[in-house]
Amino acid sequence: MLARLFSRVDAALWFLLVVSLPVTSLPLVSALAGGSMVAPPAGVFMLLLAATWMLPQWIKGRGLLPHSIPLLFFAVSALVSCLAAYFIEFPVFRNVNFTRQQLVEIATLGLGVGTFLLVSTYLRDEGRLRATLRWINWSGLALILWSGVQFAVWQWRGAYPPWLEDIQGLFSIHIWH
Repeated sequence: MLARLFSRVDAALWFLLVVSLPVTSLPLVSALAGGSMVAPPAGVFMLLLAATWMLPQWIKGRGLLPHSIPLLFFAVSALVSCLAAYFIEFPVFRNVNFTRQQLVEIATLGLGVGTFLLVSTYLRDEGRLRATLRWINWSGLALILWSGVQFAVWQWRGAYPPWLEDIQGLFSIHIWH
């Protein structure tokens, strides 16, 4: 019974991850990430799925696929490169916090590697792959329709009305004027 509950939770998290892929800067996630302009909600779902599905899979001995090894070597070399940068003297540029920038870059690398590992291990069966492709298509259609509404309103009025900006503000950090 508990295994079935976890399976449903994992399936729901996977669904949310896939359909949220087009959204790249959700304000709520941005606030959680310290004001980052790029704050994809899919990253949150990926982390949750990694904790509830991928980690237990690894513990059970269903590890990484062999094609993941080169990516892991790349990730380790990128981390070594980031750490080695502390031994190189850099001029200060616009008072940028070097350590904060490094953490953002490492988080981005982790998100990319984690996404690859999760997708490559989660989509091992054809049923999951077909469902995922269907969800990607439907979320893409929603994105195209929303873009069409924005285009039509802009062409008709020459500006975005407040209601359109309010809706866009729910899904994007940057609202144009």
